[in-house]
Amino acid sequence: MKPTKKAVDLTLKTDEALKILGYDKWKPELGDWVFKDGECRLIVGILSSNVIKVRFKYRAVFEEPAGRYIPIFSFEQLVLVLRSLGYDNVESYRSPGEEDVVQIALGWSRFILGRGETYQEAMMKAVIGLAKSKEVR
Repeated sequence: MKPTKKAVDLTLKTDEALKILGYDKWKPELGDWVFKDGECRLIVGILSSNVIKVRFKYRAVFEEPAGRYIPIFSFEQLVLVLRSLGYDNVESYRSPGEEDVVQIALGWSRFILGRGETYQEAMMKAVIGLAKSKEVR
C-alpha cells in the first residue's frame, strides 16, 4: 500500500533516527516504497544487490543505484528493525481518541510513545523519539 503523505514527510527523520540507533542494513525488496527528491517511488525490479528498477508516478521505470534511495518502512518492517536492534517489547493499539499509538518499552517504567493517524506514522514518530532519547544520554 502506498504510504500516506505524513509517512513520506517523516521518512527523512526516521532514516536519520535509525542511523543513530545503529541500523544501516536495508536491502531493497520488490514492492518496497522508497523516497528520493521529495517523491515516493515503488521498487518494481531488482537487478543486483545495489541496482533497482523504480516506478515513478506509475508510468516511467528507471534503473538506478539503490543507495540513492531512502526506504519508507512499513509498520511491520519497523517492528522487525527494532527487534534486530534489541527492542523486543513493541506494542500498538488504538487510543480512545481514535489515534493509533505505538509504545516501545525501554525498561520497567520507561516508554517511548508515538501517535499518528496510522500505525506506520505512529511507529515512525516512536522511532524518532527513541533516537532522541538515545542522543540525550
